[in-house]
Amino acid sequence: DSEFVAYDTPPRPKPGKNIFDFLVYPKLAIVMKLEGKVFIKFFVDKKGKVRANSVQMVRGNPVFEEAAITAVKKSEWKPAIQRDTKVGVYMTVPINFKLKDAQ
Repeated sequence: DSEFVAYDTPPRPKPGKNIFDFLVYPKLAIVMKLEGKVFIKFFVDKKGKVRANSVQMVRGNPVFEEAAITAVKKSEWKPAIQRDTKVGVYMTVPINFKLKDAQ
């Protein structure tokens, strides 16, 4: 699997299926009043599905890792487009955890 695939249009989250629709603020982070940003790397295939075994945190506070990875795995995407062809690509996205967003 090559890490980089050229594309004209990046993957876009499907409405109502983006990472933040599935993000659950970790209880421990709420109790500790922690906020932070994590970077999650993952592979979106030609069908727009996140390949579950590709999801990993590349940077950030471990307290947010499980919540971020779980949300990414549940997200759905419109696939990347290279010319007129759907292609699978790796993405790295930042996920911000702000206490004001905690349920």
